[in-house]
Amino acid sequence: GGCLSTVAGHTAQLNAAVFSGSDGKAFALLKAGTSAQPDAQSALPRALVLTASDDCSAKVWDSSTGVCLKTLQGHKSRVVFAAFSSNGAWAVTTSSDATAKLWDVQHDFRPRTLRGHAARVGSAAFSPDGTRLLTASDDGNILCWSVEAGRRLGELTGHTDAVNSVVFSPDGVLIASASCDHVVRVWSNISGQCIGVLRGHEHFVKAAAFSADGASLVSASNDRTARLWCAESGICRCTFTGHESSVTAAVLCTSGQIVLTASNDRTARLWSADTGECKYIFRDAFDGWVQAVSLSRVGACSCGCALGVLAAAGHDKTLGLWCAETGSSRGVFKPPCAEADAEGGGGGGGDQPERVDDDSSASPVARFRLDSDGQAAAQAEAEAQAEPTETQQEGKQPNQQPGQSRLAALRREREAS
Repeated sequence: GGCLSTVAGHTAQLNAAVFSGSDGKAFALLKAGTSAQPDAQSALPRALVLTASDDCSAKVWDSSTGVCLKTLQGHKSRVVFAAFSSNGAWAVTTSSDATAKLWDVQHDFRPRTLRGHAARVGSAAFSPDGTRLLTASDDGNILCWSVEAGRRLGELTGHTDAVNSVVFSPDGVLIASASCDHVVRVWSNISGQCIGVLRGHEHFVKAAAFSADGASLVSASNDRTARLWCAESGICRCTFTGHESSVTAAVLCTSGQIVLTASNDRTARLWSADTGECKYIFRDAFDGWVQAVSLSRVGACSCGCALGVLAAAGHDKTLGLWCAETGSSRGVFKPPCAEADAEGGGGGGGDQPERVDDDSSASPVARFRLDSDGQAAAQAEAEAQAEPTETQQEGKQPNQQPGQSRLAALRREREAS
């Protein structure tokens, strides 16, 4: 659990920290597009880290060295979100200035501004093939854009309050959006229709994320909980309780067995997705809220950890990079060095995570059609409000997943298009 590196350079709080793709493409594209001389490690896959800050800028960092490679400027207000496309060719930032910006990585992060929202743009998501972009806004709408042309293609409507997060499933079949209306909506990326409304949170839903296989998704809420859902049936499989303040972010690890959360209680936590038990708590790593959490297998420390490097961004303007060592059967965080950073303050230093439990178990977008008549959304609302059967109660599995055939049909439709 030792902090690998603390990068400092932003002059206000960090709102996001995200790794580029696991194959090092973004790093290679950036080097190819500049006159920088290759160093001794240039032949190795290396990840970039992109951070977003209230200082109206985003910064690009080398995750291996902690060196700032580029400062992205142009937004007129706080930058609240940042992400890379899966192919590493593009980055996106969103801002309280009601715009999003696309950045061309190979051409020295050349920007393109996307306008169309009427309020803060709080989130964005690239399609798996990197050709489309979704932006989510406090105006309650989700817009779809062509990445290459920067042209608006369509709109998803149905939320009754600000949309805080939007994300594609890994296969590009589904879209999930989290909103201040307390629900997560699941959309068909083929038709643009809402096919499910996930209810259960008691306050604003801040974020949602799919598992690697697209079968599950996790949500984070101001009600101090995160929830794990079956993407096909909409059933809540597990509720993660223990944070003492709003949960700001949640992600499912590649294995689908681990959930990572960040919270305004100044901690990040690691949970068992199977049992809902909190395994580790990262305490005292930050002097402020933890705003974002991300995981990468690129740029791992020399201990050869299986999970890779965990990045957490804090309200105290720092980014902590952590070694996540699980071994073959245990989830143990080991610091890469024993020395604490005496001047690290909120940067994490050599703080050990608190071990809570000793248990050793540790595509292309073919079409984008709007839901013009609202029938699908209305049907989803009615289904969501229906009284659940005994087998549909939280944590129990029904004999037949009601959404399984529907999701399979969507995937067949995508493959045929």
